[in-house]
Amino acid sequence: MISTWPAVLHIVCMTVPIFRCLAEGGEVLSDGNQSGIGAGYGHTASGAFSVVGGGFGNSAVGVQTVVGGGSDNTASGGISTISGGQGNIAASLFATVGGGYSNVAEQDATTVSGGQENHAEADSATVGGGNKNAATGVTSTIGGGDSNVASGADSVISGGEGNVAAATSSVVSGGTRNRALGFHSVIGGGTSHLALDSGSVISGGYKNRATGGYSVVSGGYRNRASGDGANVAGGVRNNASGTSAAVLGGFSNLASGNHSISAGQCARAMHDGSFVFASIAAHLSSEWTSIKSAARDCKQTFSSSQENEVSFYASGGVKVYSSDLKLLQGKLTVEGGDIGVDSGDLRVNGGAVHVRGLVEGEASENTVHMDSAGIQLLGPAASIRFHGNEGTTTITNGQITIATKFGSLDLVYVAVAAIFLALMSMLLNVMLGAILVYILYSDKFRIPVGPRYSVAHTD
Repeated sequence: MISTWPAVLHIVCMTVPIFRCLAEGGEVLSDGNQSGIGAGYGHTASGAFSVVGGGFGNSAVGVQTVVGGGSDNTASGGISTISGGQGNIAASLFATVGGGYSNVAEQDATTVSGGQENHAEADSATVGGGNKNAATGVTSTIGGGDSNVASGADSVISGGEGNVAAATSSVVSGGTRNRALGFHSVIGGGTSHLALDSGSVISGGYKNRATGGYSVVSGGYRNRASGDGANVAGGVRNNASGTSAAVLGGFSNLASGNHSISAGQCARAMHDGSFVFASIAAHLSSEWTSIKSAARDCKQTFSSSQENEVSFYASGGVKVYSSDLKLLQGKLTVEGGDIGVDSGDLRVNGGAVHVRGLVEGEASENTVHMDSAGIQLLGPAASIRFHGNEGTTTITNGQITIATKFGSLDLVYVAVAAIFLALMSMLLNVMLGAILVYILYSDKFRIPVGPRYSVAHTD
């Protein structure tokens, strides 16, 4: 027959306001109004309507507090709960510790689900588990991990190690030693990142910095987005420091002009609105360990020279396939190179095409090739200009002008002068011929002949 004494003792302990009772050979104290202890020993249930379910040395000292089991747990806050574990404390109103070791839920409505030495130290803060995590901001949350601190209000750290979410609504999803210090800043993961200003975002990678307002680094290694609204898509050692500047990726690129863009390797978009692409050999290895130890400076750089400029450095050439590629306004300048049109037209409407081929220290030659289509001049002001060492030649609407170091010559006037000189030369030749004929046949210029003498013959 099963003894009913423990059940009777439990009912007595639950109904008698002050009663010292024994359960399973141990001493327990139940002196709170309507408090009760189910089993174990060394417990204290001194709060009104408090309950200790079992275990060893547990204390339910707050009103309507509950300790389910475990050892050396203390539920001192009103309506606080500790489910189990060891050395846990629920010290404030509605505080909850699910279990684990030496966890503390010390402010109103705080929760520590488990783990070890975790602290929920602000109202409505939550630590899901892990080790030595601290949710110190109001309504902050730490999912787990090790040694994470969520000190900003409404901040969140999902996990990882040594992460900090210190500003309001800042988020660190995971990784190691990441710091989200700006309001509404976000770090997705990775290692040793810093999201410093408001709305800054780092998705991942290693040692990236988003220090401008609403700046973004998507990933990569040692990238910087320091301008407000700046963006680095990835790569290695890129820096977008201008307002709304962007580095699309690559190695050691800089976008320092406002609204500028750079990409490739060692490209420098220094001016506002500039776009620079460069493909320059750099000190870069395909191995990650070599990247970190390699020299960080580019062998050379390629930079913008003025605002709103598009610049390409591509030693292998640039190819564009388009059914209709237009230069609507401005000029197309080729310095030391060729413009080749394999099939189609090269048209300039209201602008100019400049070809400069000067090579320092050497003679150079510029050639315009007209293969079947020729060169068309469209518009009343269209012109073709050839630059030489001694001057320029310009063709405008069929009129050719030569500008030399001695002045400008119009080929129309040159042609008229040449014709005039030719006519004058012909006239002079005619006149000289007429004079010569007149001299030869005129009596005035005839040479007199002496008398004739006869020679008599004798026998």
